[in-house]
Amino acid sequence: MTNREFFEQVLRLTDTKTLDALDAASVIRTFRAGELILRAGDPVTEVSFLISGALRSFYFDAAGHEITDCFAARFGTPALPSFLEEKVRSPINLEALTATELLCAPVDVALSHIAQNTACVRVYTDLLHEAFNRHWQIKQMVSQHTATERHRWFLGAFPELDGVAKDRTIASFLGMTPVTLSRIKRTVRGEQPYPRPAAEVPIVLTPSQNHCRAVLFRGALLVVLAKGREDRLLDHKVGHNRRHGQLNEGDNKRPRDNQ
Repeated sequence: MTNREFFEQVLRLTDTKTLDALDAASVIRTFRAGELILRAGDPVTEVSFLISGALRSFYFDAAGHEITDCFAARFGTPALPSFLEEKVRSPINLEALTATELLCAPVDVALSHIAQNTACVRVYTDLLHEAFNRHWQIKQMVSQHTATERHRWFLGAFPELDGVAKDRTIASFLGMTPVTLSRIKRTVRGEQPYPRPAAEVPIVLTPSQNHCRAVLFRGALLVVLAKGREDRLLDHKVGHNRRHGQLNEGDNKRPRDNQ
């Protein structure tokens, strides 16, 4: 599809003068996976539309944590971080999640035709309406639904991003921690999620195991021994004799990281 065909078939513009101007001024820009397209505070000089690839917009909260605001992965989606105005600066960061192509036209050219052509006004109004509805849907989903429902909605709304976007970016977008998202994904796959970390349980220890602490972790009893300057971690499987306060022999294997 040529640039002109995009404006004709996707944006449904018909005015020859407008099409000629946009076709002459527009270019296709390519970006590598992970490349920052716009940084918060950068001037917005182009109106961009997604041709291929995937995008993510994000910002940093007061604590410096990266928060994903939105994703885009469908052909024709506008990649405009703010209202279309002259000398406006981006309020947010825009990143290419994968190798990405954008159709870009100068803001001043677009604004001049919006001011002269009612069809351009219609296109711009439709894009604003679509963006408003999308962001309101996201706000309602994140604030009014459970974490599992949010994840299910994400898979339906952004099927192109499954296996593409990192879990931490999806989690921040859905308003949950990466640990919660990982637990939900394991449950969806039919696997039982790991229990919440470390709850202390009462057990009976032998005299040689004094100054010890017993912790329940992933269905196993972890006995932390502290003798003089030596610290050891023993992983003991729970046996049938647990009800008697005794532990089976372990294999000294450390548990894997819970992240």
